[in-house]
Amino acid sequence: MKKLKSINTGLLLIGLFVVALAACSTSTPEVPATVDAPAVVEDITVVDEDNNTDVDPAALDHAFSRIATTDLSEAEAEGLSFMREEEKLARDVYLMLYEQWGIRIFQNIAKAEEAHMSAVADLLERYGLPDPAEDTAVGVFTNPELQALYDQLMEDGSQSLADALRVGALVEEVDIVDLEDYIEQTDNEDLLLVYQNLLKGSYNHLRAFTSTLEKQTGEIYQLQLLESDA
Repeated sequence: MKKLKSINTGLLLIGLFVVALAACSTSTPEVPATVDAPAVVEDITVVDEDNNTDVDPAALDHAFSRIATTDLSEAEAEGLSFMREEEKLARDVYLMLYEQWGIRIFQNIAKAEEAHMSAVADLLERYGLPDPAEDTAVGVFTNPELQALYDQLMEDGSQSLADALRVGALVEEVDIVDLEDYIEQTDNEDLLLVYQNLLKGSYNHLRAFTSTLEKQTGEIYQLQLLESDA
């Protein structure tokens, strides 16, 4: 009897599933209210053997050609302006640390950050927004918070090579935190395209800095902003 009852219950569940499936096929599916981790819209990055991650400008232009522009909110526009200077901060820090320490990782990732800066600049131009980093010298920022952060990072990174590599890793953590916040705040496809590819680059660069720190000093980098499973 128990077995028969189990079979009947199974048939009932199958029947309910079929009814539900039919209902779904004839009605408009609901879109989830939230998405925990947006999928990358399109991978437009080029990664070399050292984990340096550039944005391919030709691939970016091609992707933009297939995405219609939409009205940006004030928060989205401010986010673009901030990320333009934050990517500049990363490039400038690495350029100066390369001059001081002569370690190739800083030079290589500075070049990648230049490509990241250009990708955000393309978005600013695409939406007719002013560029806060246009014609600014290395180490000079419009945003006072980024200026203060740059000054502190340079002071810290000048202490030793280990400190410089830790600074590099921290810069990438800052980028990751901010990019993830901006990704959550927009559904604009071209912003997501750029932000998600920059995020991929930041994770790769974080791994490069922590790996180099361990090779150079034997030290295991301790995450300062991200969760331990990041």
